[in-house]
Amino acid sequence: MDRIVPISEARANLGELVEEARDHEVYLVKHGHPVGVLLSVEAYEAALERIEDLEDTIAVLRAGDAVPFERSDSLEARTPDPVRHLVHGRRGEHTNLREL
Repeated sequence: MDRIVPISEARANLGELVEEARDHEVYLVKHGHPVGVLLSVEAYEAALERIEDLEDTIAVLRAGDAVPFERSDSLEARTPDPVRHLVHGRRGEHTNLREL
């Protein structure tokens, strides 16, 4: 379960919060407003990889060409539904985005 921690408490318990961040995100707040998030290196790297994948997908969509992806479980799991519909069409076939 994610945890919300005031920044003053985080200063006093940083080591404990870093350990806790291995299991779930720790949101830091100052005067009730979010100012940061502690997360594991694995979660951070996964987020960066997801962003890179989505940027690649956007670049292909903006190019206006037929999408040269093969469908795979990993792509399906990481692609948001609206994009997946554009990429694979309604029946799973590749779509020429110029026709949309």
